[in-house]
Amino acid sequence: MSDPSTNGHGLDLETLGAPAAGGTTGPKMLVPLFLVPLLIVAVIVAIFIGVGSVVGTEKTVEDWMNEVETGGVNERWQAAANLTDVALKEPARLDSPALRARLRALFTVDGPEDTRIRNWVAILWSAIGDAEAAPLLVGRIGQVAEVLKATEDRTSPVGQAATTELINHMRALSKVGNGTEGEAAAVLLTVKDGDVGIRTAAAAALGSIGRKAIVAGGAPAESWVAALLELNRDGDAWVAMNAALALAKCGRAEGLPTLETMVDRAWLKSQRLSFPDDGHYSVDSFDPAASPIASALIAIESIWTLKQVDAARVASLRAAVAVAANDQNPAIQARAKALLAKLDG
Repeated sequence: MSDPSTNGHGLDLETLGAPAAGGTTGPKMLVPLFLVPLLIVAVIVAIFIGVGSVVGTEKTVEDWMNEVETGGVNERWQAAANLTDVALKEPARLDSPALRARLRALFTVDGPEDTRIRNWVAILWSAIGDAEAAPLLVGRIGQVAEVLKATEDRTSPVGQAATTELINHMRALSKVGNGTEGEAAAVLLTVKDGDVGIRTAAAAALGSIGRKAIVAGGAPAESWVAALLELNRDGDAWVAMNAALALAKCGRAEGLPTLETMVDRAWLKSQRLSFPDDGHYSVDSFDPAASPIASALIAIESIWTLKQVDAARVASLRAAVAVAANDQNPAIQARAKALLAKLDG
């Protein structure tokens, strides 16, 4: 089965691999991009990329970087859009240490367009990575969290900009972070935020940080796990789902009840997924349920592989996975049937 793309609520997949041996797969949660400001940015970037495909093909990465640093407003964002396109299609072209150092410098500059520049650099880091950027993101997450605490009106321009920035920065930290206590401490500042998108982003980031700590030979701190357990009890279904996936990435089984629920397409449909009215898909159609169902199945398999499932839970797990084995999506069916075989074995 091909890994489904992000569905807009923070759910995605990646190959995890056990600390001592590769081959195990598990879930990854990306920060949600469903906030209106981010959608507006995405549309603008898409337009710029379209134009750039016509007028920007003669320029190099170096040219575009120079324009981002010194160009006028239109030049700067046209160049940023072209570099974003390169990051998505040919990330190796942005591997230069010198260029990455310039991006880190851009992230720290002061000026009237700070938020736009920092958001763009963070989005670029999410695509290309840069471990040296993690301390910058940690520092900025703490600063923005403080701004939001002091912002009475979250719908104000300041509140909306800070919310968008915080989500982008936690998403980038999920990509470039090193699984350190300092990274987790910054994210923990946000787990009780009143914004659903921020809490979902926090769950995603803590899962990624915890997983990296395990791969490095350590373990997630109990404070990280405690925060994820609370997020898994969140009243918003998408926050709870991402927290369950994050717990699985941390090698914890407490999110299994949520994961069992996630493999039921009918339940997902009730949680604000955008389904066509007829509810039917061909093999090649976009299927908004594919990512959360597949993510849950992979998370269940990861926990099962780690021997984290007791005998009393097996029957419940098997019943949930059997629902997915009869799903209308053939790829979901195949993945669920393979997992059933392991559970039965």
